[in-house]
Amino acid sequence: MNTSELYQEIKGIIAVNRARVEQFEEIDERTLGEAPKSGSWCALECIEHLNRTYELYLPRMVKAIHAGQQSTNDTYSAGWLGQYMIKGIAPTEAGERKQRMKTFRFFEPDISGKTKADVLQAYQAHLGQLETLLDESKGKNWNRIRVTSAIGPVIRFKLGDCFQFLLAHESRHLLQADEALAAVEAKLDVR
Repeated sequence: MNTSELYQEIKGIIAVNRARVEQFEEIDERTLGEAPKSGSWCALECIEHLNRTYELYLPRMVKAIHAGQQSTNDTYSAGWLGQYMIKGIAPTEAGERKQRMKTFRFFEPDISGKTKADVLQAYQAHLGQLETLLDESKGKNWNRIRVTSAIGPVIRFKLGDCFQFLLAHESRHLLQADEALAAVEAKLDVR
């Protein structure tokens, strides 16, 4: 695969995810903020978790991209570890989450004191920053630029893998938000 193709693919996923979350603006705050069952996240918590993820990764990506060298090499080869992690977190082709995963404590969402608008606007701003970084990385060597993972310097993603990992993670939690909404709406219909 070449970087230009991957760039276009990522741009498309960002547009789809932006539209998916814009639909949440039409849903009342109570429904978005209600967990389907005890111990599970509500839709807003799923989005807030993505916000926390972006708050950690975006500064690391800025630093890596700005330090990266321009390149005429358009060939991109994914790293084996990055692809393994992407495959592990991405929803299946049937649109299902593979298994529950425990999140790191610093990624656990806390929406207390936040409104629906706060959470959704922060998400859209983060997605805009991701798209800006994607544009800034055009013409750079995605094979050589490395982004440190949340786990620390032990795992460093190639830039293309980092974009893909973040968006696979995002797809997982947007699916989880949709599932939470469906369960809450079904529960509210019964009441």
